[in-house]
Amino acid sequence: MTDRDRPEPDLPEEVRRLRGRVAALEAAQAVHEKMAGQVRDREALLRSMIENFPFDFWARDLEGRCFLQSAESIRYWGHLGGVDFDAQRVDDETLARWKANNQRALQGEVVRGEATLIPQSGEPRHYYQIVAPIVDGGVTKGLLGINIDVTDRKQAEEALEQERQSLRQLLDVYENHRQLIAYEIHDAVVQPLTASLMNLEATVRGLPPPCTEEAREGFARVMALVREGIAEARRVMGGLRPPLLDEAGLLPALEYLVAEIAKDPSLEVDYASDVQFDRLASPLETALYRIVQEALTNARRHSQSRRVRVRLLQQGRRLRVEIQDWGVGFDPEKVDHSRFGLKGIRHRAELFGGSTTIESRPGQGTRILVELPLVERAAGETQQQ
Repeated sequence: MTDRDRPEPDLPEEVRRLRGRVAALEAAQAVHEKMAGQVRDREALLRSMIENFPFDFWARDLEGRCFLQSAESIRYWGHLGGVDFDAQRVDDETLARWKANNQRALQGEVVRGEATLIPQSGEPRHYYQIVAPIVDGGVTKGLLGINIDVTDRKQAEEALEQERQSLRQLLDVYENHRQLIAYEIHDAVVQPLTASLMNLEATVRGLPPPCTEEAREGFARVMALVREGIAEARRVMGGLRPPLLDEAGLLPALEYLVAEIAKDPSLEVDYASDVQFDRLASPLETALYRIVQEALTNARRHSQSRRVRVRLLQQGRRLRVEIQDWGVGFDPEKVDHSRFGLKGIRHRAELFGGSTTIESRPGQGTRILVELPLVERAAGETQQQ
């Protein structure tokens, strides 16, 4: 077939078809431009959000160049450049740890830690840092990080810890003073009374037969009073500082305390422990003993309960002490501030980073729950002197 034989194209139909294609292309272009505009708007919004993020935020590419930074970050550091800038803000050890954290983040890990850095102000500040990978399509493209200034919190924690240390030292002094008083009672009261009793007993055995029965009864009454004085002095000594606490540890001391209180026929004490430790740090043993002692004393004096339950439990690296009675109860919000028993329990727990929960209602008894971190006695630690 020659060109003459070919049919003439339908020009109007071809024009119509081409115009349709142009219209479709224009519509697709409009959609594309609209979508591109939405992407630009969202990108601008995201950038604005990040730049106005109320924390020190930055993002770096794989070469370490910072391409996105919050206003807060700029306020702290100025405009970040490459990774060499970091060396101006940290010591060698911190810089090495920081670069190691970045490498871990590049492997896909979200890394958290703390560091002391020096911002533009020149004043060292303490930061909690988070570094995470920027991943696109399963490929790591860079890193993003957040530095949260926790200096005020850190300083408050350090001040609180210093206060705790000071109060612990005061408690140690107080306990030492109680121990010295116990020694004084033993040396100045118990020993002379014991010697006097022995002399009286020897005197009675040596009385001549003509001695009247009335005289013997008089001696017996005196010896009974001396024995009572010795027993009372020893009871006071045990309350001041039980020797078992230093010699054998917390568990035997608590068992002895419960046995002494259980001598009161009007009160049944149900005590049990489930722990794995052998000996605790001496200040912690003292604190736990005093907490249980104070709680039992309160229950005996005020609860009117005929039964008290004491539980000492170890849960991992935490200790849990629970003292419960089924007595008259009280409103914890209306406790007289002159009553130092409950306040003393709270303070002792707080000094060791623990917590105290007191649950009580009039007519429904009282439950005291104390939780403390477990601190075992270090090797070579001596008993409290």
